[in-house]
Amino acid sequence: MSGSKEGSSVQPDISSDKKLLLKLTHLFSKLSWLNVNKIKEQRRNLWIALVVLLVVYLFDWGLSTERAINCLVNKQIPAGRWIDHVALCPELSLITIAVSLLVLWYVQGKSFFRLPRSNSDWREQACVGLAWVTTLVLAREVSLLMPDTPCPGSTGPKPFWGLSQLGGPAEEVWFAAAVAVWMLLCVDRPRIKLFGILVGGGVLRGIFHVYQGWESVGLFIWGAVAALAVALTGRWILLFLLHYLNNALISALGWDSIEAALLLLLVCVVLLGCTELISASKNRMKKTHAGELKSNQKL
Repeated sequence: MSGSKEGSSVQPDISSDKKLLLKLTHLFSKLSWLNVNKIKEQRRNLWIALVVLLVVYLFDWGLSTERAINCLVNKQIPAGRWIDHVALCPELSLITIAVSLLVLWYVQGKSFFRLPRSNSDWREQACVGLAWVTTLVLAREVSLLMPDTPCPGSTGPKPFWGLSQLGGPAEEVWFAAAVAVWMLLCVDRPRIKLFGILVGGGVLRGIFHVYQGWESVGLFIWGAVAALAVALTGRWILLFLLHYLNNALISALGWDSIEAALLLLLVCVVLLGCTELISASKNRMKKTHAGELKSNQKL
């Protein structure tokens, strides 16, 4: 009897890496922020949405990738070609945002903005922002050890508020829409889903930043982390705002890229700290109330 009990109590040894993979697989099997039951069977529409998003990507960032590689090779910003005119069109970012929002509305319904309503929502939003900006800070710090890019920087400052600043934030909306569609297309294949999010998010985000030279290596990792954070939570609005602020500080106010990233890191830490303080305060109030109820029952 004792031997059978001992034998039944033996648990298989699972490494931490396997535990992490199993946890991610479990999280990826639950899509609470998507209309899974209504949308997952409409694969034809999902494929159409994905193709439309890829066409938008081609014009918005595919052309930018060609210009980035051209800039690295020729060591000057390309200009005068039709590719340059289309890639620099400020209205292109508006089209990208509009198409991406329509796709998000289709796959998420009325809650596609996922605005935070409770303290736990704000905490989740802050954690997503912290993951996004921490990876960005590390990429910027590592870039200090890398050779400078042969591609010259922007020719002049941009206004703090304007269409010219929407190129970066548009990335966040587009990737949120692409992640949502991919999650639904691979709804019953969590490992393929995870692989696509990491590889697709990293490559598609990093490739059009290659004009930054070796610094762009860290941005591939940044893209993968951002895609994973959005896939797990569906939160992208804070990333949109952070990306806008980051680009505006650099291009409009002349901040160094590391300084801008550190400020965003401070914003996310403060936001997360506020949510923790509110949560701790609520827990103390609950304990106090529970203690009062117990004392009243004794009386």
